[in-house]
Amino acid sequence: MALKITSEIGTDQGITNEAYVRIVNYNINKTGSANFALQLFNSEAAATAMSVGSPLAGTFSNGIARNVQIGDQFQVALTKEVSEKITVQRSIPTEVEVTEEVIVPPTEEGGEQTTELVTKKVIQSVLTDVEETKITIVPDLSPLADTDIFTFAYGKLKEKLVELFGAGNVLDC
Repeated sequence: MALKITSEIGTDQGITNEAYVRIVNYNINKTGSANFALQLFNSEAAATAMSVGSPLAGTFSNGIARNVQIGDQFQVALTKEVSEKITVQRSIPTEVEVTEEVIVPPTEEGGEQTTELVTKKVIQSVLTDVEETKITIVPDLSPLADTDIFTFAYGKLKEKLVELFGAGNVLDC
């Protein structure tokens, strides 16, 4: 399995229009990521020569080329968002009625002061239960459940290469 890029790309081993990309290693992390190690060759023949140990593989890194856009590895997130309703207490400004005892000065000289109950409205912060939606990112390995890891990986790699080089320039091998 591999992908061929038919548009012209530059590598550390020169320019090619038949770049050959394959996945050589992978690591699935239970925290929600898949990491794939890549090898890039300037041609399928260079990849084949390296695979059989031929001296025709080239002198640079045993025929393995490098391209900055493609890189040596790529990662696929295996996560999903999960939302749940939770109840939390929040301080909410609320209008409340407060009754106070107020001293009323005497109305005439020598009279006695009196007290009255006065009710007034004030704004106070009141702890109130509020429902909120909490979003959490959790691992989700289900995309791997019913598929071969390489089918999944090459599909994701092809998406990446199509973004870089165009759909007509990335072929399955």
